[in-house]
Amino acid sequence: MKYSHQNNQNFSASALDYTNEKFYAGLRFSVIGALYYYFNRELNWLTERDTGNRVRPNVMETGLDWYDRIGRSPFWGSLRFTYRDEERANSPLSFLSGEDYIEGYGELSFRPADGQEVYASARIRNVWKENPTATSRVEASFNVGMKLLWDTGLRWDAVSAIQGYVFKDYNSNGLMERDEPPVFGIKIWLGKNKSQITDELGYFRFVNVRGKVAYVTLDTGTLPVGYMLTVPVTQG
Repeated sequence: MKYSHQNNQNFSASALDYTNEKFYAGLRFSVIGALYYYFNRELNWLTERDTGNRVRPNVMETGLDWYDRIGRSPFWGSLRFTYRDEERANSPLSFLSGEDYIEGYGELSFRPADGQEVYASARIRNVWKENPTATSRVEASFNVGMKLLWDTGLRWDAVSAIQGYVFKDYNSNGLMERDEPPVFGIKIWLGKNKSQITDELGYFRFVNVRGKVAYVTLDTGTLPVGYMLTVPVTQG
C-alpha cells in the first residue's frame, strides 16, 4: 500500500492547478505453481483549485499471469489475462485514458541454447469507452522474432583521468573549502609505478588511466611534520 500527496501549480495556466491525495494498493499470489493472480487498486481524491470541483478518478486492474518452462523441453510459455476498469475519468485532470479493456496475451519461445531464442507472441485487447471522448475498438498485434547473442571477442579498456587536491582540512570533512589552503609538494602514487607532485594549488592529475579499478595513495613521507590525514591514505 502506498499514499502520496501532490500539489501542482501551473504558473502559465491556472486551470491546470490541482491537489491530489492518492492511495495505491495491490496484491499478487500464486494460485497453482507459476500461475499468479494479481489485483491493483488506485484511488484519487483530486481537487481542481481553479474551480473548486472535486473528482475521484479511480482505477482497478486485475488478472492472471503465467510464465514457465514447458516440462523439460526447450520451450517456454507466457500467458496473461488482464481486466482494467477506470471510473470517473471524465475530468481533464484525471490523467486517465477514459478506457476500460479486457486483454489477453500469449507467447511461446524456443530456446535451444543460451543466447538463442525464437519466439512468437499475440495480443488482443477489447476496449470500450469510459469517457465520451474515447473510442471503443478492438486491437490485435502479432510478433515473430529471433534473438541471438554473439561474442565478437572485441574488448575496450576503460580509460579515465584521476585528479584531486591536497589541502589543510581544518574541519575534517574531507571537502576543500575557501578558507582551507592547499599543500604543495606532496607525492601522490597511482598504483606502484606512477606518481605526481601537487602544485602550488595542491592539485594533482593522472591521465590515460586504464583498468576497472585504480588506487591512489598519498605518500605520508612527504607530509610536513605534524600533519595528519583526515581521509584514508589509499582510495580507489
